Amino acid sequence: MYDQLLEEDPWVQGYGDKREAKGEAKATCQNIKLVVQARFPALEALVMDRLERQQNLDALQKMLVALSTVQDESKARRYLLALQDEQ
Repeated sequence: MYDQLLEEDPWVQGYGDKREAKGEAKATCQNIKLVVQARFPALEALVMDRLERQQNLDALQKMLVALSTVQDESKARRYLLALQDEQ
């Protein structure tokens, strides 16, 4: 009975959604770090700086895709520097 009341409570649902989103953001950050370590180790410090400034899951997912698909390190660096201009 109490479990059902808690599950239906809007505050509890919102809190759960926030925790889930935070967990997804953390996992996406970890994936970004792994991609950069494997593909562009020279950009690791720059990426860490960008990750500290970014908490939005959609933006982090876009960053992951961009860094996974960019052709070379110079383009990756330009992408990361452009992120600074947007913030």
